Amino acid sequence: MFTMELKSGKTIKATAVHNYKPANWDTSGKHYTVTIKSGRKSLSFDFWDSLNNAEKNLPCDIRGALACFASDVILFKYDQIDDVTDGLSAKEIIRIYKGCEKSAKQSDRLGLTDEELSELQDY
Repeated sequence: MFTMELKSGKTIKATAVHNYKPANWDTSGKHYTVTIKSGRKSLSFDFWDSLNNAEKNLPCDIRGALACFASDVILFKYDQIDDVTDGLSAKEIIRIYKGCEKSAKQSDRLGLTDEELSELQDY
């Protein structure tokens, strides 16, 4: 379990459970279901760790997973998805958009502020 005390005073607890789910892209690390808890509220999301960690059989980089989650939310909230989809197919862009949208909705349910997301993103 990874625990992080945010500047706002909110405590974030995160766990990662390894399972086998193929990625929609060619190369990826191991798949994890990451669960974030804050108070009584929680959310879960898919995370594929780095290929380097998989090759070295290292545990999930939970802090990195939190940074990726926060980054997805910020991309959606501030309409910046085009900044990371240059050169991708329409199908891939739609997949990324839907994933970021889902993350943003989960973040809202957890009550994460923009400042807290920014803190999580600053990995």
